[in-house]
Amino acid sequence: MGTVRIMQQRLDQCAVPLLQAIRCLRAEGGLSARQDALTEAAGVLAQSDRAALYLQQQGILCCVSVWRKVATPPTLDAALPMVEHWPPLRQMRATLEAVCIPDTDAHPSWADMLEAMPGARGMKTWIALPLLHDGRMLGFLDIGYVERTDYLLGESNVLVEFASFAAQAVAQSMALAEEQARARYALMRTSIAEALRDTRQTTALTHHAVSALTQALECSWGALYFALDEGVLSRRTEYLADGHHIDQRLDIALRSILSLMAHQAGTLVVSNLKTSPKVEASVAANRELLLAAGVEAMLISTLSPHQQVQGALVLVQMGASRIWNDGEVMLVEQVAMDVALAVEQSRLIAQLEARSEVARNETDALVAAANHAPIGVVVADSPPDGL
Repeated sequence: MGTVRIMQQRLDQCAVPLLQAIRCLRAEGGLSARQDALTEAAGVLAQSDRAALYLQQQGILCCVSVWRKVATPPTLDAALPMVEHWPPLRQMRATLEAVCIPDTDAHPSWADMLEAMPGARGMKTWIALPLLHDGRMLGFLDIGYVERTDYLLGESNVLVEFASFAAQAVAQSMALAEEQARARYALMRTSIAEALRDTRQTTALTHHAVSALTQALECSWGALYFALDEGVLSRRTEYLADGHHIDQRLDIALRSILSLMAHQAGTLVVSNLKTSPKVEASVAANRELLLAAGVEAMLISTLSPHQQVQGALVLVQMGASRIWNDGEVMLVEQVAMDVALAVEQSRLIAQLEARSEVARNETDALVAAANHAPIGVVVADSPPDGL
């Protein structure tokens, strides 16, 4: 196959592509739209056939955007997280410099990472550009060519310059998205907490909390489990998103996991059930059962207002892995605490009302007995005249 030679270009010769990239990155839209714009700009600027953007999410490098020159971009749902010990990635982390694989057919570990790089199959030359901000690597851009390409990476290379600019744009977009997410999560929690305060019936209270949280975080399924005798957790209420089906295998696996969590308060986060090597032993023991039920990711937070586990709030993602961000984890933990306190308050109010009803009945019974008591009994209790 012929070799394509891409000559080095000065940054001032690429002013038009860079200005177009800046306009795309500053365009209105969410974080995903800006990431797509950045990825496309990198691909066009490099005159490549494919470009992809990878970002750190809770310590895991995942593909968040893919651009293809002539083909439809592949779906990201099936993409696996980047393996940290992959040699090119390890080299880039160590040197914080761009990495190039001139001939992927001759690279010994190229095939090992294709599952983590959507659309990379068929690329003959591959380039990775680290996105550095304040001395840390936010992620990287990868560039692919379907024909063997000799590409020299140096400090004057326009792609290296673009990666520096892109890192700042990514950092700003992520900071803005985090700020907006914090405000959105705070509003969600306030709304749910207000509804919990206005509801005294436990069933209505728990259903509102589960359905509101499951829909807000766009999860497949959500449920509340409450502690019964001997630490066993029983499902009290659930919410199932449209198009999803829950079978008995999920309930069996969750009961097994929750039975161990019933003795220790905490939060369990699983982002990719298929590939994550670091999962709790209880999850690892039930991995096959969960996968058979269609579960890809889940988030569980115990209901423990006084460090005593009273139940658990469970959110499940089916059909695709999911990176739970810090804001989502915090929101679920806060709602779990709010639910636990609301349920406890509802239970106390019910107990007080029951006691009040018993006291009222006892008072009514005493009054009725007094009203029907014989008068002679009352007279006999009075002292005789003259004494």
